[in-house]
Amino acid sequence: MTFEIEERITSYPIGHIRAEGMITPETPRRLEALLKAQTDLPITSISLSSRGGNLAAALEVGRLLRRYRIVSSVSIDKACLSACAYAFLGGVARAFETGYGDEPEEAQKRLGFHGFTLEMQIPGALEGRNAAAFVGAVTQGSQVTAGGLADYVAAMDANVEIIGRAAPHGRNQYLYLPVSELKKLGILTDYEKNLGEFKLVPDGGNVQAAFIHDDHQFTIGCSQFGGRLQPVLVFTNTFGKSPGAPITPISPPLKLSRILGSTYRPWTSNDIAYKRFHAHSWITGTAWNPVFGYFHMTVGDSDPTTVALTSQNSAFFHDPPMFHAVIVLPPAEVAVLLREKESYVSLGEQPYPESGWSHVLRTEARDREALAYALRSCVK
Repeated sequence: MTFEIEERITSYPIGHIRAEGMITPETPRRLEALLKAQTDLPITSISLSSRGGNLAAALEVGRLLRRYRIVSSVSIDKACLSACAYAFLGGVARAFETGYGDEPEEAQKRLGFHGFTLEMQIPGALEGRNAAAFVGAVTQGSQVTAGGLADYVAAMDANVEIIGRAAPHGRNQYLYLPVSELKKLGILTDYEKNLGEFKLVPDGGNVQAAFIHDDHQFTIGCSQFGGRLQPVLVFTNTFGKSPGAPITPISPPLKLSRILGSTYRPWTSNDIAYKRFHAHSWITGTAWNPVFGYFHMTVGDSDPTTVALTSQNSAFFHDPPMFHAVIVLPPAEVAVLLREKESYVSLGEQPYPESGWSHVLRTEARDREALAYALRSCVK
């Protein structure tokens, strides 16, 4: 499979990949290398055009798309068939490209599924380390295994019914479902419903998970803190040059290396005495004076756990027009982020939301894979 990157302009430049050709065992490795190399042009979408190939590799391509929060599509004049159709399911949102203002055709031949047997795999597919993956991820005759393929489809938020419906279709006999059916099965999705909040941001040899909303960004990843690699949460906010002045939206996502390379602002003796970090001592001319005192973690509607910020677990940086709060995530809070379907993170001035100001981030189940990948080097 070949990859071509094109730049698209929204509020800031983003990258789109056009992927064409057979999916081979080398395809996932090449795709991941490409994604990691795009540090200046974030990749947000991919269009797939392929008649299939190695099924195990296709599933790994799909997992990469999900891990990097990439939207998958099929162009108007292209087709994604066989193993490619399963790679397509990895998109965090999935759609058919159309003309401006148009709806995709109900009867379609862009996305085609069929069953898989061991004999249908390309030569060498069952050799070496790929054998176990294929045995657990094929349909044999009309019998669907309970292993890899069904688990993959379910993990991608699609209905596993597609496997059974495709099973009777052999080589070059594709199941082309109408668009309405594809939507019912969760194969074509609503963009906003499935996109989630976090995206992976390559940063040299590291990767962080970042979420931007207008003038602020939350970043979660691994960083050296206190002489060792630890999980950290970074809150970034922009501010106007004077009261009432327009704020500066953040785009594209800030990398942790840039944040940590900005001006470090140490805790003062006054901050330590009052157990609060007073950012207003160096943010001048703003309409509000941020004070950081506490980190909160809430699961659903449960009572929040509260962690007091100190010079031992937090650091602050200044990069006009932005400031950054870097906070070490306690192990219990990391476990919540990676385990629970929904959690809330709050940074505030006081231990209770009704006292002073706070800023809240909500994470959902669809964010967990991105967060786990971003924390993989410092959380076992």
